[in-house]
Amino acid sequence: MDDLYGAAYERLYNRLPAQVGFYPEARGVGVDYASRLKEIISDTQVEFQVRLRSDAQYLLAVLLLQMVVMPIAIARPSMNDEVWNSLVHDVETLISTFASTAAAGQTEPEEVSGHTMLDAISSNWASLRTTRFRLWGD
Repeated sequence: MDDLYGAAYERLYNRLPAQVGFYPEARGVGVDYASRLKEIISDTQVEFQVRLRSDAQYLLAVLLLQMVVMPIAIARPSMNDEVWNSLVHDVETLISTFASTAAAGQTEPEEVSGHTMLDAISSNWASLRTTRFRLWGD
């Protein structure tokens, strides 16, 4: 990836809690979840010794925030432990996938790209707990 784009994704990722504030009906919940989600993404990378590139971090955070957290926060304002636990599980499932494939010698231990993240989401779809909320009808 071009270093300029890497830096741009890094800046976007770092500004994420502020970006979520654009939705007045979910502002408090979204900002709180954005900060907590960034922490779990960081902690999980350390736990599984996996490094997500800035585009992969931003992609994962934006997908979970914009496609899971925000719709639930707007439709069901009382966010609960089930939502948070599902997010944590899904982040751990996705990031551990990269650690498992590297340990099995299927990939080199390197930074995970956004493209690789999309592949992991697709291949782990049935295991992702956030799909239980039926946000997309399947």
